[in-house]
Amino acid sequence: MITLHYRVCAIPVEFICGVRFRTNFMKILHWLFASHRSESSREAHWMNRYRILYEGRVQGVGFRYFAFHTAQFCRLSGFVRNMDDGRVEVEVQGTEEAAARFMKIIRDGNGCSSISHYTIEQIAACPGEHFFSVKY
Repeated sequence: MITLHYRVCAIPVEFICGVRFRTNFMKILHWLFASHRSESSREAHWMNRYRILYEGRVQGVGFRYFAFHTAQFCRLSGFVRNMDDGRVEVEVQGTEEAAARFMKIIRDGNGCSSISHYTIEQIAACPGEHFFSVKY
């Protein structure tokens, strides 16, 4: 009998080749995917989405990429894009705490940008969105 030892999700798991291997493997896969589903459904229940319009010196100073990296740091999804009138539109989705942290970091600025005014509105969440992007 061949015994292989693996570590899955910080839980030591012993796989034994043969029928027991397939049974144990299927149980572990079910456990992993079931816990992932319940986690994501709990997460989706607590997701908030905000639309923020920033005014000031926010175009041509790296503001969109600063927002992109800040959103990734805060684990938010959504997008950022320049508007024709000189403002920058940001939509972020995530927990309320993560969104508040994002907004504080953005207000503090990247050293080149200067925000003179901003407006925030809560909008409907997009449950299938998982990434943050820079739109052109």
